[in-house]
Amino acid sequence: MPKVRRLLRKEITYSEARKEETNILHRLQFPDQQHEFFARVSENRYWIKEIVAHHLRLSLVDLCEVADVKG
Repeated sequence: MPKVRRLLRKEITYSEARKEETNILHRLQFPDQQHEFFARVSENRYWIKEIVAHHLRLSLVDLCEVADVKG
């Protein structure tokens, strides 16, 4: 059974990757990078709310909301 690698939106095998015209090795990094990005957004949720509230001139930070990450 061929080994399956995970991309962002699908899985791919070596034989399928050979037929692609894009750099699959580069795309194999995307799932980990996406996870790191969402973790960083989640860690900085309050700071993001403060900055957005400031730029929108909202008096209360709680009026601003950062959506949950699904991915």
